[in-house]
Amino acid sequence: MATLDQRVADIEYLVAHLPEDLDARFAGIHTKMAELREAAAIQTHRLGIMDARLSRVEKSIQDIVKLLDERLPKA
Repeated sequence: MATLDQRVADIEYLVAHLPEDLDARFAGIHTKMAELREAAAIQTHRLGIMDARLSRVEKSIQDIVKLLDERLPKA
């Protein structure tokens, strides 16, 4: 069984090394967050491209409707 002195020494050791232990644990979190930010940036870029393409399709449909309105006889 550990003595009181040994237990105190163990606690002192834990407290002394707490910053390094926390840094090691948070390093993994920082890496994962960086990966998530990169994935989010890629998806945002892709959505921007899709939005531009959809706007062009919408414009084309509007142009076709306008052309049909001009060419078809009015009832």
